[in-house]
Amino acid sequence: MKISTKQLAQIGMSAAIVFVVTFLVRIPVPGTQGGYINFGDIAIYISAYLLGGPAGAIAAAIGSGAADIAAGAPVYAAGTFVIKGVMGLLVGLLAANKGLSRFAAAATLAGAGMVAGYALYELALFGGAYALTAIPMNLVQMVGCSVVATVVYPVARRVKLHRN
Repeated sequence: MKISTKQLAQIGMSAAIVFVVTFLVRIPVPGTQGGYINFGDIAIYISAYLLGGPAGAIAAAIGSGAADIAAGAPVYAAGTFVIKGVMGLLVGLLAANKGLSRFAAAATLAGAGMVAGYALYELALFGGAYALTAIPMNLVQMVGCSVVATVVYPVARRVKLHRN
């Protein structure tokens, strides 16, 4: 994938937005090793829609992974980098130039992947009981962020149409 200067700037700006939204609004999850609910997935879904699959994946991975490090949860950074990158890739590929229902389905699928990804990551690192305690909060984040991103989608679509 060859990246132009313009695309690189868009990826960097999107990664920064994902970082800021993830880092500034954090709701701690009790009983976890620094885990938290955040609204960064909204920025991931919108950025991935605007940038497309590979570029959306890069922005999501960098912004989210950096937020974990800055938030004092570096144990999650590697898993977050992969999980959020896959989320960005899914939304960018599945929702590209499609309508609202396709975007909503892509965001929901990516969110479900996030829940499963963190469950497996936490299972590997901390064991089954720990992983199970985080699933309900990840489901809350999945549903909340998917719904808000879907509500914001019409604005993102107008931006995308006028940008090209």
